[in-house]
Amino acid sequence: MTELDVDILLDEGGVLVIAKPAGLAMHGGIGVQEDESLHGAIKAGFPIEPGFDGPSFLGRLDRPTSGLVVACLSRQALSQVEPAWSRGEICKDYLVLVHGSIGAQGTIDIPLAARGKRLKGSGRIETARTSWTRLAGNTRASVIVARLHTGRTHQIRRHMKAVGHPVIGDGRYGNVMRDGALAELGVMLHAWKLTHDGSVPLLPPLLEAPCPTRIRDAARQLGIAISL
Repeated sequence: MTELDVDILLDEGGVLVIAKPAGLAMHGGIGVQEDESLHGAIKAGFPIEPGFDGPSFLGRLDRPTSGLVVACLSRQALSQVEPAWSRGEICKDYLVLVHGSIGAQGTIDIPLAARGKRLKGSGRIETARTSWTRLAGNTRASVIVARLHTGRTHQIRRHMKAVGHPVIGDGRYGNVMRDGALAELGVMLHAWKLTHDGSVPLLPPLLEAPCPTRIRDAARQLGIAISL
């Protein structure tokens, strides 16, 4: 990747906010070269503070998930933004298309087995909390806004499966037979908005990555119009 082919929503004070497309890996690894990842592209295309092991991402999106990614390019930027992120002072809202007619709103408090690289298979159980509000839907599917109150691996995907409304297009935690042809459009999960009360340095109170075409198309095929 010779240049960063993504939308840059903010580049100021050592903080970079990007609208990551679905299919772009955040880090190099199995089957992904470092220079083909978001991490590698930022490192090659933006000034990282000398001696700083960056870019340092706040949170992480799975490869098939699109939406907002915050990267710090300096120690000072990280020290100003990361504490508020860790304390949950920055609200993280996702657009999700799930199977079935889900309730108007609700909260899922279901602990999840740890899935991080160092903890996978350890038997450790982590608290996890996700709330949602339905925006539109019918008997076949629902468009919801899911808010993360904790940041566990694959949290929204695992929680929606647990309550019987799996994310459409999710080959790992979803229902491939139920997805049908929609599976070709990818995972219907998008990191949509980041908001805070204005007290977090370097970040505006609202950041938004517009709803991607794949989610609009899938919703339309299911008879749901998204007006965002």
